[in-house]
Amino acid sequence: MQKNMVDFYRCCNFKYFGEFGQREDYPPKFMIGCGGVHAEYVYLILSGRIRQYFANSRGVEKTMLLLSKGDMFGEVTALQRDMDQVATQTLTKVSVRKIPVAYFEKVLKENSELSFSMTLMLTCKIRILMPQIQDASFCNTEERLKNLLLRLSIQQGIPSAHGIRLPRKYTHEELANMISSTRSTVSRIMKRLGEEGFIRIIDRYIYFP
Repeated sequence: MQKNMVDFYRCCNFKYFGEFGQREDYPPKFMIGCGGVHAEYVYLILSGRIRQYFANSRGVEKTMLLLSKGDMFGEVTALQRDMDQVATQTLTKVSVRKIPVAYFEKVLKENSELSFSMTLMLTCKIRILMPQIQDASFCNTEERLKNLLLRLSIQQGIPSAHGIRLPRKYTHEELANMISSTRSTVSRIMKRLGEEGFIRIIDRYIYFP
């Protein structure tokens, strides 16, 4: 997934929707949607970070997407005219624009640039989801965690004097939720990865030397 593609579709999202719709501000850990609901709005993230995830009947969670400023969510449900399939929760303080589905579809039909950028956004999401399917099918827990960390470093990594740094302090529970594992298992593997030099932990930030 190329950074210039992500920058392009995020810029287009702000260009066409940044000043339209109702602004909402949410605290951390707020449930924006729990799934099983027909779409009334498409959301543009103005600031902050959210996650979209599945949860089974035992409460085990699997994070599918991490979204941030410039990303949109709810567009698939709106275009498919069905119900949400995932739960959506804030990770930090979040501000969004709530764009009515009818307006979203109207603007999308009228602007070829937006249609192209929306296609890029959807294909980028598919590229994020496909390796997760591969990992779940063929990899053990340590391999899934290493692959997740590498993907996060590519998608979110910030160059620093100590190497590539992830932009936020991920907890072991959050990482476990992304690979359908447990906090204790992830803690053991993270310790081993640190000893092997695969990662470094400085002030709870994850670095890739």
